[in-house]
Amino acid sequence: MELSDVVGRYYTAVHGWDSPGDLSIATVQRLFLDELSGAHGAIVLRAPKASAFGQGVAASRKGRLEAFAISYAELAAGDNAAGAHAEGAAPASGQPTDVFLGHDPKLTADQAQAAVRDLLALIAFQHPVMLELDDSMEALRAVVEPCWRPARRASRAPKRSSSRTPPRT
Repeated sequence: MELSDVVGRYYTAVHGWDSPGDLSIATVQRLFLDELSGAHGAIVLRAPKASAFGQGVAASRKGRLEAFAISYAELAAGDNAAGAHAEGAAPASGQPTDVFLGHDPKLTADQAQAAVRDLLALIAFQHPVMLELDDSMEALRAVVEPCWRPARRASRAPKRSSSRTPPRT
């Protein structure tokens, strides 16, 4: 329920320009988390446990959910059902897995960037991932943009040719 709540609030927050309206928990589960949607697995990043009564009292609840990543299974050739590879395994084709990555919209901009960065580092370290990114996903864009911007500049740079000519034979 907690994951469904955060996913729904995040989706609504980043789609303010074309609001989906209020998304019920059941709708979020059906659209993003159900096996029929292609959802393959999910991982969450939580804040450290903290006691409401201060540091001297042991925390009795888990930390709040800060970020989430939902992976979507790759379909096998000619297969119409999701789940073409085992849970937690990379796709058989070696292709990146489609991942919906987000954060609790209640986080500050810095907290959101840190949570998204940490979770993306955790999943991308083990498996190639493919993310959908637009300008409304500010925390994710802030984390990812510096990684691909230098590569884009390098690809636009003129190629240098060698002034050295090959020896004549």
